Amino acid sequence: MARKLTRYLVSDNAHIRAEYSRLRYQIVMLLREIYRVREEEDYDHALAVKDLKKMKKEVRMTHAELNGHVSAVLRDKHITPNMATSLLNDFNYVDGTLKGLYDCAKAFLSSHKELVADAAQEISFDDEDMEEVTTA
Repeated sequence: MARKLTRYLVSDNAHIRAEYSRLRYQIVMLLREIYRVREEEDYDHALAVKDLKKMKKEVRMTHAELNGHVSAVLRDKHITPNMATSLLNDFNYVDGTLKGLYDCAKAFLSSHKELVADAAQEISFDDEDMEEVTTA
């Protein structure tokens, strides 16, 4: 993808540049949301996962949308058949990347929450500990 991405981002064809920019946008927006959630001091795990899921849904084109879109620009001869094939292949690559990023972020958020809960459990005092502190 990187070789084609570089070639098509500097192409004289504005339509293929726009299509590849759209693919980059999808990845960047999800990475940006992951970074935002990660930087929050006190995040709610369920809300963070919901936000990520919403963002993933917003930026991600469905296969049907993409096929229709690529067919239209191909039919209007704005891109070549080779460009269309390349775009469809790279869309599948980006789709898999988005799924992987989302799954990793979800796993990180889950494990992070569990680690924080475990740490809080370890440092919390029970009634016996409180009695020892007050009688000492």
